[in-house]
Amino acid sequence: MKSWPSTAIPLLLFSSMSVLTACSGGGSGSGNEGDVVSTPPPVSSSSSSSSSGSSSSGSSSGGSSSSGSSSGGSSAILYENFGDGQFSNFDEADTEFFFSQEYKALSTNNSEDTRPSFYYPTCCFFLNDNPADGPEVALEQMGIVSDNGNPSMLLDTGRFTAGQTRPDIEATDPKKNTTSNTDFTTWGELDLSADYRISFCVKDATNYAADENYMQIYVDNNTTSEASSFWGGGGQGSRIFNIPVSSLIPGKRVEINVPGNTYVEPGGALKDIRPARVGNASSFLQFRVEGGATVIFDDLLVEKQTQDGQTSLPACTTFTPATAPDAPSEAPVASGGDTRIVVTWNEVLSASSYDLAYNTSDSTEGATLVEGITNPQYALENLANGTQYFVFVRAKNSAGTSDWSPSASATPEAPVATDPNVVLLEDFNAATNGDSSETNLFTTNYKSVSSDPLKPFYNVTAGGSNIAVAGGQLGYNNARFSLGETEPGTATAAGLAPSGDMDLSQPYEISFEVVINDNVDDGTGKCQVYVDNNTTGSANSIHDGASKIFEASVMQLAGSSPTGTVIITSDVGTATSFLQFRCDSGVETPITIDNLVIQYQ
Repeated sequence: MKSWPSTAIPLLLFSSMSVLTACSGGGSGSGNEGDVVSTPPPVSSSSSSSSSGSSSSGSSSGGSSSSGSSSGGSSAILYENFGDGQFSNFDEADTEFFFSQEYKALSTNNSEDTRPSFYYPTCCFFLNDNPADGPEVALEQMGIVSDNGNPSMLLDTGRFTAGQTRPDIEATDPKKNTTSNTDFTTWGELDLSADYRISFCVKDATNYAADENYMQIYVDNNTTSEASSFWGGGGQGSRIFNIPVSSLIPGKRVEINVPGNTYVEPGGALKDIRPARVGNASSFLQFRVEGGATVIFDDLLVEKQTQDGQTSLPACTTFTPATAPDAPSEAPVASGGDTRIVVTWNEVLSASSYDLAYNTSDSTEGATLVEGITNPQYALENLANGTQYFVFVRAKNSAGTSDWSPSASATPEAPVATDPNVVLLEDFNAATNGDSSETNLFTTNYKSVSSDPLKPFYNVTAGGSNIAVAGGQLGYNNARFSLGETEPGTATAAGLAPSGDMDLSQPYEISFEVVINDNVDDGTGKCQVYVDNNTTGSANSIHDGASKIFEASVMQLAGSSPTGTVIITSDVGTATSFLQFRCDSGVETPITIDNLVIQYQ
């Protein structure tokens, strides 16, 4: 059986508030400023397009967007959780992003399709209801909303299609109101050629008009008329679901079998019977709620009736409005540098962004405010050296803003003059004890690269659980870490310019003490030092095989001794170099090093 993903609890939108003395924020902008028909595509205010990417969906594999929804695998025609882990702001930008090809793209490559998004809004989204005029989202009619932080879809008059490709029809909007019962073909990317089942969780359902209004699902029909489809109307036509909104039950899963029975809750009363299959290998769906009613739904699943993906989906729950996050319970950590302070803090559950206040007195009164920070770290720049600053953090989401955290303080200091021949002096004394997940050695609070205070100087490149700091000394085995690497996520390769923070363009010497080495000499364990190489292949560097400047048996690190002083001389490097230290898998117990010095010869 297909294992379906659990529902994540994403972060929420911050509410914009003007307090204190505001300055430019550290968060990402929405980027949703222009006509989404033109390029570049829209960017969600909750997540940048670089982390989302577009995803295609074949007619049989279905799947859902790699930008936040699970792919569903080959057993599902379509699974959509409406952006779990992706959407957190629940604003117009998030809804625009959902209806863009960046969230989920059609797999069909059609140059005439100016909006090749898998989900296409057929009502209540575009300005003047014309895609050429760009979006003007009406969130009260259709869009991504927050179920206590879990993204869900709200429909109220709105309607949208799933998997509709662009037909060869000349119209202002060929994806809207262009199907008819005279069509002899259908257009879409959902394979509905076998008996299938549609199900979804009802989060909320309200009929607020005097007349009863309905929620509807159509097959191969982008209009509001049941007969405007290749499948025609009536009991065997294109409108496969037409249920009064007042009949939907919040917290229950609707199930529609085509052909077969329709229920509004598991084991509930029969609501409808579809006697024949409606759909083929190139179909699409349209979802609609008539004006005068609102439905919020989630975890949409379309699958063959031979599958049973519902059993592994999250349990259905009722809609719960979001609440403001709690205040950070602990003070942030503030570290002073040259005219700067780097502030880090623990993330707060349900927060989508943070505000940071700083002041020369221990009070938020009259403090300077930085708003909309989306990562739990921020560098305050252009501060006065020698002046003590107090910093405070608060959390925000779509429901409100927390109180301020306790304060922390730090004092920017001008750098102390050092020997110009010394590149690095490291005794590890200021590093906290713990493995790579606990020690501060691999954080900017310990040391950052000179070019960016938000990038740590030390980075784990493999085997982090085998790297630990204790008593001001560093131990590692079957692991590797880099020093001064500015782009640790990018693998080095031959011909690729190095991205480092150390000037090794002139001959230099590396020395360190091996103070503990309890390994047994079996002839296999070795330790290495590389220049401008964050891999284990010595040729994966601009220096080719010369990047490995040191390799020795673990029992002969210090000449013929397992402990003692290791001295490495080299002229391999550039003005933007970094180093990598490694002990391979043959080194079974940690070697412990101290007093690392890099200096010019």
